[in-house]
Amino acid sequence: MQTYLRWAFIILVITALTACGKTDEKIHEHLEAAVELEEGFLEQQAPLRLAEKEEYERYEALISQNVEEKEEIEALAAEAIEQTYRREEIIALEKESMTASYEAFKNIESYVEKYKDPDMKALLEEMMKTMSERYHLYETIAADYVAGIELDRQLYEMLKDESTSIESLQEQIERINAKYEQINEAKSEFNERTKEYNEQKREFYNGTKLNVQY
Repeated sequence: MQTYLRWAFIILVITALTACGKTDEKIHEHLEAAVELEEGFLEQQAPLRLAEKEEYERYEALISQNVEEKEEIEALAAEAIEQTYRREEIIALEKESMTASYEAFKNIESYVEKYKDPDMKALLEEMMKTMSERYHLYETIAADYVAGIELDRQLYEMLKDESTSIESLQEQIERINAKYEQINEAKSEFNERTKEYNEQKREFYNGTKLNVQY
């Protein structure tokens, strides 16, 4: 009887360890799926920087023109406005990638709920909280960035209009600067959450038997 109980205990331990291993594997699969889906976000950074650069070059050329050079002003403003629409397209692609990535990440929730190890479960719950905060920061950044684009577009329209006063232009520029300062502050927070999430993810992998290079 004692031998039977000993073997039963060993079988239960092995079963529990196997179950933990499978849970870790499933979590790993969803985490890596999220990483792959976020590649689209990363791929949009270079095109976005290029669109911003080209738009800013048009803006600098615009403000250096004499008011008499109406045709040149019209052409430069049109080119700058075109870049604002390009930026909107890029942000839409970026957001699509981030949303898909976050949805994939949330698939770990059902596995976290039934995780046996209390310390690892607490770590995973903290990781989920960090990722949620990170994603909602991104949503704020994207919304503010689109609002900033609209302010830029308004500025280019104002520059085309000969009757626009210097005071009106200055007020619009101040609104734009305030908006992008707000975006940069949110980006700093987003980067902090990204760093925090990666550290938590590394800690999780180190606490499992998964052979993950991270």
